[in-house]
Amino acid sequence: MPRFYFHLMSKDSRIPDERGKNFDTLNDAHEHGRKLIDKILLHVGYDDAEEWKVIVSSDEDDTQLIIPFAVSYLLGATRRAKTADQASSEF
Repeated sequence: MPRFYFHLMSKDSRIPDERGKNFDTLNDAHEHGRKLIDKILLHVGYDDAEEWKVIVSSDEDDTQLIIPFAVSYLLGATRRAKTADQASSEF
């Protein structure tokens, strides 16, 4: 069973995963990465989330799977739309 590592990375910071976790497939590792992102966002909020991503790697091969904190893009678009609606209603 392959061991996958879930490194957190932004343009300014890198938090390596030294322990990793065993999963049967890359799909299982991807699902774990998405759950990890959800847990992180629950604790730290969405403000700076768009600059972060999870990079998944394994012992078995030399590839990486990059999972962006995509939720923040949707929230940012929603915030911009609300701001634009508020501004247009003031006129």
